[in-house]
Amino acid sequence: EALLAHALRDVQALVARFGPERVIVENADDGKGLILQPALQPDFIRRVVEEAGCRFLLDIAHARLAAHILGMDARTYIAQLPTGRISEIHLAGIQPFQGHWSTLMHQPDLSKEDLGWFAGLQPGQWMDHLPLTDRDWTFYTWAFEQIDRGQWGRPWIVTLEHGGVGRLWELLTDQAALAEQVPRLSALVKNPIADSKGSQ
Repeated sequence: EALLAHALRDVQALVARFGPERVIVENADDGKGLILQPALQPDFIRRVVEEAGCRFLLDIAHARLAAHILGMDARTYIAQLPTGRISEIHLAGIQPFQGHWSTLMHQPDLSKEDLGWFAGLQPGQWMDHLPLTDRDWTFYTWAFEQIDRGQWGRPWIVTLEHGGVGRLWELLTDQAALAEQVPRLSALVKNPIADSKGSQ
């Protein structure tokens, strides 16, 4: 309750300054124990958004990772979030950080600074900002069906988060995957029901 009160105080100050339609709260995930666990709980996020009266940025990859950390089914987790207040959606591929990805971390020209956040990754730990897999496509098809059917709010923007900033992220960014996946994602956003039928 104390954490909720502090979060609401911060968000409400922004709402008072900029207006509820211009403030968007994003759900977090936490693979390294840096976020207080109550802030990952879907009820906590819903209460902040609804009580502050602001909009919601649903990061679906974050939601899937948070659900995994909490031992919940991802769709059940998302159902408890304030999906009616969605203004923006972020998505990314999620894969265990092993094999090819782990090998890239051991390039001889990478410094400690290049590794940054990656230095504490556990073998096989789930990670986002990677290319979309078949499992991701299935989940995102379901998500956009919820929007198309009016079950969730309709976002004004959808962002694919692939790669990031820094030397290691440059190595992890798969240009060929982006060239193939961006047009497919665009088609899914525009017509999720057709994409769902096409993938069956």
